[in-house]
Amino acid sequence: MNTIYQSQKSARDLESRLAGFDREASEAMRARRRNGLLNRLFPNEQEKMAVAHQLQTVKSEYEFRRNAIELLRKTQLRAMDDMLKDYLVKYEAPRKRELSEFILEQKVQMEDRLMELTEAFNDRVTLAWENADRQKIPALRERSLIHVDNVIQSYHDMVERLQNQFSELVEETVRKYGV
Repeated sequence: MNTIYQSQKSARDLESRLAGFDREASEAMRARRRNGLLNRLFPNEQEKMAVAHQLQTVKSEYEFRRNAIELLRKTQLRAMDDMLKDYLVKYEAPRKRELSEFILEQKVQMEDRLMELTEAFNDRVTLAWENADRQKIPALRERSLIHVDNVIQSYHDMVERLQNQFSELVEETVRKYGV
């Protein structure tokens, strides 16, 4: 609030300085028109001092305006920064919390479903193993056991790939949305 008051005061100071500057400039222009061409080409010391004073006034006005604009810009940036922080606290934090909760719920559901599927798979593989082990012909038994081993390995490789893909998807989401 204090910086806004300072900005308003700076704007009033600028307006009052500009009014004085305009008066001085118009007086100097009238004096030059009265003096003629020779006096303008070859000014006396007083006219040189007046021009130097006007030049100094223009420089100081420029510097004052530049400082006032810089102060206004800094004030606006601070206000925008405060607004952004408020937005982040009000909207981003709850959104990130909800997304985190959603990801964790999905992970638990996936793990539960994988456990159910693995139990069903284990039951089927156990039955297949028992059937393969009951084979009386050694070559068939060996081939059946190798096939069951391959099915077990394939299943567990696939489960591992799915879990890795899920983890990669979660990591990508975290990077993208900053959870």
